[in-house]
Amino acid sequence: MVNVMKRIVLSFLVFFCSVFSYAQVDSVANVKSSTDRKKVAVVLSGGGAKGVAHVAVLKEIEKAGIPVDIVVGTSMGALVGGLYSIGYTTDQLDSLICSLDWMYYIKDDVSRYDQSYDKKRRSEKFLLSLPFGKKGKDILSGGIFQGQNVTNLIAELTFGYHDSLDFNNFKRKYACVAFNVVNGDEVVFHSGVLYKAMRSSMAVPGVFSPIRMDGMVLVDGGMRNNFPVDVAKQMGADFVIGVDVGDELLKEEEIKNVASIVDQIVSLACKAKHEDNVAKTDVYIKVNVDGYSSASFSKEGVDSLVARGAVAAKEHWEDLLALRKKLGLDESYEMPTPMEFQMLTDKDTLLLKNVRFLGIDKVDERRLMHKYKLKSNELSSITLGRIKDIVSYLNGTLDYRSVNYDMKYSQDGYELDFVLQEKKNNSFNLGLRYDTEEKVAVLANLTYQLDLPVPSQFSVTGRLGNRSLIRADYSVKSWNFAGVNFAYMFQHNDVNVYRQAERLYNETYRYHLGEISLYDVVFQQMKMQAGIRYEYFNFNDFLVNPNEESERTAVESQGYVSYFFGMDLNLFNKRSFPSKGMGLTGNISLLTDNMLTYGGNAPLVDFSFNCKRVIPVSSRFAVIPSLASRYIFSDEDTPYPYQNVVGGYTQGRYTPMQIPFVGLGYMEFVEDAVGVLRLDLRQRVMKNHYFTLAGNAAFTGDEWPDLFDKDPLKGVSLGYGYDSLFGPLEASLYYSDWSSQLDFYISLGFNF
Repeated sequence: MVNVMKRIVLSFLVFFCSVFSYAQVDSVANVKSSTDRKKVAVVLSGGGAKGVAHVAVLKEIEKAGIPVDIVVGTSMGALVGGLYSIGYTTDQLDSLICSLDWMYYIKDDVSRYDQSYDKKRRSEKFLLSLPFGKKGKDILSGGIFQGQNVTNLIAELTFGYHDSLDFNNFKRKYACVAFNVVNGDEVVFHSGVLYKAMRSSMAVPGVFSPIRMDGMVLVDGGMRNNFPVDVAKQMGADFVIGVDVGDELLKEEEIKNVASIVDQIVSLACKAKHEDNVAKTDVYIKVNVDGYSSASFSKEGVDSLVARGAVAAKEHWEDLLALRKKLGLDESYEMPTPMEFQMLTDKDTLLLKNVRFLGIDKVDERRLMHKYKLKSNELSSITLGRIKDIVSYLNGTLDYRSVNYDMKYSQDGYELDFVLQEKKNNSFNLGLRYDTEEKVAVLANLTYQLDLPVPSQFSVTGRLGNRSLIRADYSVKSWNFAGVNFAYMFQHNDVNVYRQAERLYNETYRYHLGEISLYDVVFQQMKMQAGIRYEYFNFNDFLVNPNEESERTAVESQGYVSYFFGMDLNLFNKRSFPSKGMGLTGNISLLTDNMLTYGGNAPLVDFSFNCKRVIPVSSRFAVIPSLASRYIFSDEDTPYPYQNVVGGYTQGRYTPMQIPFVGLGYMEFVEDAVGVLRLDLRQRVMKNHYFTLAGNAAFTGDEWPDLFDKDPLKGVSLGYGYDSLFGPLEASLYYSDWSSQLDFYISLGFNF
């Protein structure tokens, strides 16, 4: 029995070894077959947005069962090809290109949430901002856009490939083409930092800033070789599948502007090489891109171009199958199912060995390390989301021309480098406005960054209109981003004061302000400020309606000293016609006439509060409640310049105490306590057209408890708005029970 068992076991072992040996031989044979197989390259041309069609063509190539060994691309073809070469599947690429907000990445937009407080407030006043500096690089970077958003996108998508690498060792051999404008040479990247090579190939002249590297100034490779089949051949390709999304030469009637002339010149310069490369292509797939341009990044454009790519590939289906046969792959051959590329998520944690800020001085580096609680030459951890938050925050501060990051892997952890290009943010800013209340107004500002050890800024602002002013500010930022500001302002006012639509008088006065304050900005959204202020009101004359008498006309010039604290929170998602968000301002001040008391008694207390919320009901309809209030606590009569005023459409236009009121197009004095409740119902039509129904009620009294003792002032309006390039265009009809008149208001431009 034992002998029988031994024979059975021995027979089984012999059988198993035979099968295993056969499998090994078969496996070796398959590997040899794959090694001996001729190499296939896919060449992807440049073409901007039209290059999204490459993804659909790659899908069809895989469906045809053709393995791809080499990928070569230019511009958008370099982006798609680079991701495909490191292992992105065609499904991942398809999902990626259809989900990205392309214009956000192309235009270097910084989300409003990440923008600095100063930038948001500046954008709400000025129509035009022109940078200037002593050096040309402080003004222009070689392109309309720096390209920092698209650079950071590619860096994120190629995480793990930030070291200097040999592109021949990727899952598929890879190369991309750029053009060196220093000497006119074509530059082919076979190695280096992947995202920098891809970004160099995409630097469209005049659109994106060029990439400076090793003494070269690199721009889009399409300037020299937009369809680099010759590069694929040099890399050992036996067969080439070429995907061309370039435009044909323009006809005479199609050359209408400078852009079309430049495109035609480039096409003519590359024409001979392009034709030669087309002749070297085994399967030439020309995608029909008629009706689309390099900037057709809308969702409809991307979807349509992807569909056209699939159609173009299917038209060459038989050619693809014929190529497959040339490779010796019969119908039984099946492409292996690719594993998805493992992309990092914002929650993934990375072990850091070291963190550095490059491109700035050591003082600024220490300040930023302290601000973000980062550690140098010490093991720590960070999430990808945190890295992106830091980049977004630094972009929003306006202190840097570009903010990018590198992650190099070492044995003990990653080395994280934030690469900054510092800029002196000198600028000339201009605002223009027309409205039926003030007619024409102009606002001009000059801001200059001083080259001092401590960040310092000087600015001068001038305004022309019924309210003309000039203001000078000097501010210094401290280590922890808090700062101190010194300000002086002179203002000339020409104001009409009404009662129930009848003009009582016109007042002309000069106003001087001197102020020293401490300020800080919290999370880019809220500014807090506290300080001491001196105000002097010099009343010239009053032109009085002969049918009216008013004790207000006997006003003497006087100065006041106040101690104040204020905060301003801005969470709106747009500067004009926001679709969501809220704003909140609050101010409290102690007013004196001798720095300690007012009228020999306790200081006058001035408290004001404003809140506005945009509540989206749908993507087009919003409900907007708001409250504006002010109360003066005093045992003495309130000084004339600080008395409450309601009316008009702009907060503080004629006096700092002015509260806008729908239905009154002029100023009305009210008691010491006032609260204005308002509700707007806004409907968006098409993209930039808005219709708004608004109503408000002003409750007034000598004290807070008296606010509801009498009927409020009521007003309503029906308005139309358009979000134009010159600022919001608004027109409205309004009515108030106080004036019992129907009137209209028209404005164009930002409020200032």
